[in-house]
Amino acid sequence: MMKKNVAAFALLLATLALSGCGKGTVSTASGKSSDATSSVSHPLTLAAVTGLAYQNGKLTFNAVTGAEGYKVVITHQGESVYSSSVMATEVDLSSLELAGNLLAKVKAYKGLEESPEASLEFVVKVAFGDIVIEAENNLYNFGTGKDTSNFRNNTLAHGGAYVGGVDDAGQGVYINYLSPVAGTFAFDAYYTTDMNPAYNDVWVNGVSVARFAFSEKTGWGGASSYNAAMATVNIPLVKGWNTISVMKNGDSTDNWGSYAELDYFVLHGDKSEYNPDDLSAYGSHPSAYRLEAEMGSPRKKNADTKLNTVKNPCIKEDATNKYSNGFLMGGIESAYDGVEWHFYSEEKAQYTLKAGYASGQDGAYLSFYVSQAAIALTHDADFADMIEKGQLQDLSSIANELIATGKYNTSAFQGTGYKGGKYYGLPSGTQHMLLYYNKDLFDQYNTANPTAKLAYPSGDWSQASTFSEIAEDARKLSGGDGASRHFGLSAGPYLAYAGMYSVNSGGENIFDKEGNCVIKSQSFYDVFDWFDTMLKTDKSMPSTSDTATSSAIDRFLGGNIAMIIDGVWQLHDMIKYTSFNVGIAAIPVKSTAYLSHTTTFTDEFFAVKTSKTPIQDQIALRYLQRAESIAALAEKQVGGFPVYKDDVATYTAGLASSKIKDYLNVITGGLDSAVSVPYSTYYNIVDQRINQKMAPWINGEISAHDFVDYMDEMMQKGMRGEL
Repeated sequence: MMKKNVAAFALLLATLALSGCGKGTVSTASGKSSDATSSVSHPLTLAAVTGLAYQNGKLTFNAVTGAEGYKVVITHQGESVYSSSVMATEVDLSSLELAGNLLAKVKAYKGLEESPEASLEFVVKVAFGDIVIEAENNLYNFGTGKDTSNFRNNTLAHGGAYVGGVDDAGQGVYINYLSPVAGTFAFDAYYTTDMNPAYNDVWVNGVSVARFAFSEKTGWGGASSYNAAMATVNIPLVKGWNTISVMKNGDSTDNWGSYAELDYFVLHGDKSEYNPDDLSAYGSHPSAYRLEAEMGSPRKKNADTKLNTVKNPCIKEDATNKYSNGFLMGGIESAYDGVEWHFYSEEKAQYTLKAGYASGQDGAYLSFYVSQAAIALTHDADFADMIEKGQLQDLSSIANELIATGKYNTSAFQGTGYKGGKYYGLPSGTQHMLLYYNKDLFDQYNTANPTAKLAYPSGDWSQASTFSEIAEDARKLSGGDGASRHFGLSAGPYLAYAGMYSVNSGGENIFDKEGNCVIKSQSFYDVFDWFDTMLKTDKSMPSTSDTATSSAIDRFLGGNIAMIIDGVWQLHDMIKYTSFNVGIAAIPVKSTAYLSHTTTFTDEFFAVKTSKTPIQDQIALRYLQRAESIAALAEKQVGGFPVYKDDVATYTAGLASSKIKDYLNVITGGLDSAVSVPYSTYYNIVDQRINQKMAPWINGEISAHDFVDYMDEMMQKGMRGEL
């Protein structure tokens, strides 16, 4: 599935994980707590608080005779990070994830009377732990070597996306990272490849330091499976800003380094403690952005067609000619030949631009063109981090206006772009899951078994087929051995879809209404027992090894799998690439007592808070949400199902004459049965930990219930900030 997105130039800081301060980490200006004069006008009877101290996440002080309680305020760089009235003389701050130079102020009180204020300056250090870096967040280009985006959305990939299309040497991702300490650190890359051995080189601060060997043949990532493998190198970092390039290299002797796709990286810190406020000396972003030509999107006019393309392989350095990062962008011969970068700048300002170049003739010159996108479209997995970092404008006034008309799909507005009663995103469209089935395989089975025919899966969202019915169908439609084996059903047992199946079993979607994780519950056990039977007992469902060389969707399109649960983004492939009759049904349920629900993904427009033109941004967003604008996308079936209700018919009109024309009501029925993925700042790392445990479950090393318990454990740890 390909969706629009923006490749962001990410400025990554070490995750703040609270570490209890040991000896020497608590201090005051004079080495003692200080007192100040109270503002209470009547005679004082309450003494000032004494004995202020901080250690191991707890603020303590001595009790004051006659006090009813204590007012405690903690500030960081002048901003309040904690304010409360307490009765006890010990305040547990460990859950607040405090870090840096802090100031605690405490007053005793009795009725309206307050004691003089006592204060304590102290430092909370953090441990340099594991840092997760998304490949897609460090991509300067939309099309190196291909006409399509290198940013690839995939809900099963870490962070919901990965980087593909890295086809020519010199291309890859380019990371700016602020390291809190200097040293050599383990650096993991999570990748997929179907053409091993493959490798990528790693350059740090302009020096080649290591090579990733992508030795495991994982298969390419698809909509129904994504099985990233890990490779590890060691890289040196200086304290402060570092540039890390992970790039394809090679020549004709080794297929140019072969081909791999990049999901994410993990930098393993050495657990040393540091004061994050000390890093302010390095600035919130590098003093300069270094834009390597080979890391951008090449632009070159084709001499034969006269069309501008994105194909212009770089020139590799040799023993005589040395280039920055080892490559040079050559072949810039016609007007508008060159390179294009997409990156995020912290500030809108005038910048000095320096270019390193070589020319074989006099009078050559370079022209620069700069544009800025203050509004953009992204998928819902991104919103939690952007909202948490305060990067987005509040779009509540627009959202409330649209919802009030009654003409928009209001559930689409309740995705991850909505938080704390405010709307930071405006939905462009939604995409949900369906059950596709090969009608011809059902018909062939029924012809061979006239007294025990199989019914087609139900397209009624209020009376969907049950888990047991689908499992039985899948068992009967499976057969063969080894490479010739065919399967009854493909349905990813992933976290993104688990909530959907749980709701269809009478349970909750990962969390209850109070925000408590409910994975460790009967509905989840029932769901994974269903999967367990099909994977291990009936062997009617392909395992990850079965889809390593050919994805589940490719197997279905080729007639090897009878049923598959996948998204509406596959509708056109179902029409275009199948030689059989395709049926479409609702997502199965545990019992017909439950309504069928479907996991739904939403792309949303946002506006960056740093924009200098917020009024114009919101005017543009209002136009993008108008019925006419949405209809223009709907006519081409672009951007998912329209959020403007009247335009849904426009979207489906393009399908009305196709081989799936009889299932339009089934397809649109899913719009009213949405279950959203509960993305959060910790969801993606939880998802990846669970995916890594999936193979031991599928291989029979742990039970389905043990796997569910592990899912719950990882989510609980994520909620507590322990991952």
